[in-house]
Amino acid sequence: MKNLLILICISCCCNGLTAQNFYSNFNSQTLENWTNTDGSTTNMEVLESGSGSTYVSYLHKECDGSATAVGEMAIRNTVDYSGDWTCYDPSGINCFAWIGVRVKNDNAFDLYLRLGIRSGSGAKAVSDYVMIVPAFSDWVLDEEFYAEPMYFTLLNGPGTIEELFTDIVEFRIIHNPSVAFEGAIVSGVLDLDQVYVTQLLGTADKINSSVTLYPNPMQQQLNIEPGNSGTNRLVIRNVLGDIVFSLNISDVAISRLEVSELASGLYFASLYSDNRLIEQQKLIKR
Repeated sequence: MKNLLILICISCCCNGLTAQNFYSNFNSQTLENWTNTDGSTTNMEVLESGSGSTYVSYLHKECDGSATAVGEMAIRNTVDYSGDWTCYDPSGINCFAWIGVRVKNDNAFDLYLRLGIRSGSGAKAVSDYVMIVPAFSDWVLDEEFYAEPMYFTLLNGPGTIEELFTDIVEFRIIHNPSVAFEGAIVSGVLDLDQVYVTQLLGTADKINSSVTLYPNPMQQQLNIEPGNSGTNRLVIRNVLGDIVFSLNISDVAISRLEVSELASGLYFASLYSDNRLIEQQKLIKR
């Protein structure tokens, strides 16, 4: 059985960019504001499997193949991703820094997963990239797939893609072999363990923390050079959102963090000032 962990990079975060994070792991044993596309939760539940390091709490939807929202292989969230998503990127639309979706596929057919967004005026767009998840793929932590930076394509108006980003009211995860805002009508299951989104903030919210983390990629040690920024806490998470390091940092000294025991892969370093997230940096461990 093929193991698969999918992480999508919509727009790579660079040092000095300000961001905030949205995260669903379903450990609350609730659907965490995810519903069918009509707002119902019919045939949706949170399931558990494994124990210890293999424990998974995940969203499970059974599609019955009917021409309804229950038969449509798509889910939506109209709470956590609503708002103005424009930012200081010159294009005005490259404001999703990272979107990670951890999935498994128990179906006898491949999944073609797309991300969809809708504005209050009714404009709809889907991501340019489609994640192809082979049939009978199980989730695991040690195999990672990263897409190239990408954008969303406007499917219908009114307005432009730039205007859509100013008033997002819905975020979707869609299975459809065709480019569409609607999910395919199929009999099958959709299982999601993690949804992780980083949003770049606007110019007015930007704070240059001037904290330098090096070398990157890291191997044995990570050097932390705070500068004179007011940043006082560093939290490093893996792609599943699990905290692997959390430490207070000084404005004057270079700290060295032993990272040799970390598994190879992608990590996120979140920098805080008085409990406010002011910056996120991407780290690679080799």
